[in-house]
Amino acid sequence: MNRKFKGLADVRKRKGYTQEQVAKFLGIDRSTLSRIEKGEVKRIPLSYLFKLSELYNTSIKELLEILYPEATRSPKFMFRKNLPLSTDEKEKLKAVEEIINNFIFLKEILEEE
Repeated sequence: MNRKFKGLADVRKRKGYTQEQVAKFLGIDRSTLSRIEKGEVKRIPLSYLFKLSELYNTSIKELLEILYPEATRSPKFMFRKNLPLSTDEKEKLKAVEEIINNFIFLKEILEEE
């Protein structure tokens, strides 16, 4: 199991939930949640993060720090020029960028209303 994703399972267990309960709350199969917790799902839908944040009574930022710790480090680290990133790190940064873009999009929609 990918250690950082294990943190997501640890949060679930600390909050007293089973995989079955969380999967039902998210509207997914237990096997899908298991794959997420094992790090086999590279891009977790934003809707799952919102729901997990609500269920676990934690911030999305905290969930992102568990799931993508290298992508949530200080900007000086992440955006230095010539920073060598592995392919895996680049994929995770793209996933975080997608999440940030979704937040910006949601904010713009809410501001229009």
